[in-house]
Amino acid sequence: MYSISGPGITSATVTLTDAANTDFSSTFTRASGSAGNYVKFTITAGGFTLRATPAEPASGTRRAPVNGVQIVPVSTGAIGVNFVGSSTAAMGAAETAGVVARPRWNNATGAARATPLGLLDESGAATGATITWAANGIWATPITDAAGNARMMRGYLDTSSTTTTTVRVSGLPARTYDVYVYADGGNHVYTRAAAYTISGPGITSRTINLIDAASTNFSTTFNQASNSSGNYVKFTITASEFTLTARPVSGANTTLRAPVNGIQIVPAGP
Repeated sequence: MYSISGPGITSATVTLTDAANTDFSSTFTRASGSAGNYVKFTITAGGFTLRATPAEPASGTRRAPVNGVQIVPVSTGAIGVNFVGSSTAAMGAAETAGVVARPRWNNATGAARATPLGLLDESGAATGATITWAANGIWATPITDAAGNARMMRGYLDTSSTTTTTVRVSGLPARTYDVYVYADGGNHVYTRAAAYTISGPGITSRTINLIDAASTNFSTTFNQASNSSGNYVKFTITASEFTLTARPVSGANTTLRAPVNGIQIVPAGP
């Protein structure tokens, strides 16, 4: 019998029968009160205790071998954060949006939040990840409100010409993520450029500039910026937390801005 327990874990026991005259060759067979060569537990915890106790035969030589233990993070689904800004409509749970179209976006209201907001993933499950943010203000583009991409891209966190917006995400399962940062401001007839930087423990800091073209508002198409025009930038990181900053760089007039309409955190690879 193999049992797992620990703080916050509902103890579970699985019986594995080691069949006579059978040694491992090339196939893994899961045991669940049956013959096999491995058992599987799913837990949410920071630690655990595994116990292996011989159970059969009733008398004679009994054993409970442990050849190895493999701990595999269960992939968190994509996490989307919609900065509502000065838009009047938050996203509904069923609305899908983003370059990687997914539902269940977390609505982040207000220009700043110091108390961590717990984040749900695309399935609606709690992830253990949280977000805080601080911006100079909030604003919205003049596009028509509609469910999905338009609603996510309409409202945003805003800077002044000299301030920097900061967004911090922590508590992610440590793995590789693609982080999409969506940015489109109400810049009227003025071209404006902003610098988006991602950093954090174990992350090589990287900055990508995005040019918000004059007289161009989001309609239906996402265009990746890489020190060029576009409405989103993409970073790939391996980490459990990160800090994103948005800083205005230049523009066609003296009013500079660095909008952040939303972020999407998508597990990369298997």
